[in-house]
Amino acid sequence: MAREIGIVKSVSGSARATAADGSIRTLQAGDRVFDTDVLATAAGSSIVVELADGSSVDMGANDSMPLGAALQEQSQEAVAVAPNPTPAGPSAEDIQAALLAGADPTQIADPTAAGAPGA
Repeated sequence: MAREIGIVKSVSGSARATAADGSIRTLQAGDRVFDTDVLATAAGSSIVVELADGSSVDMGANDSMPLGAALQEQSQEAVAVAPNPTPAGPSAEDIQAALLAGADPTQIADPTAAGAPGA
């Protein structure tokens, strides 16, 4: 059974979806698309589909794409993204606590991007 995975946000020119059963429908903004659909654009056309996870798929002219494959690519890319590294040095909470205790900010934290005073 086909699963809805997104909504067409914009179409410029002509775009169509071919369903798993072979039926073809012309796409317009607001149309639902499914994981079994194959999208295709005509010459000089483009389409933007917003997926359920908030990401989008953009297609240019004379392009064709099975939506299920696009969804798998995006989920693989999301897995491949490395998590943000833990910043070095004291946390913002540690610095705030030290300042409230009367510490000198130039002694408890690394210099800003502008550099250390007098540098």
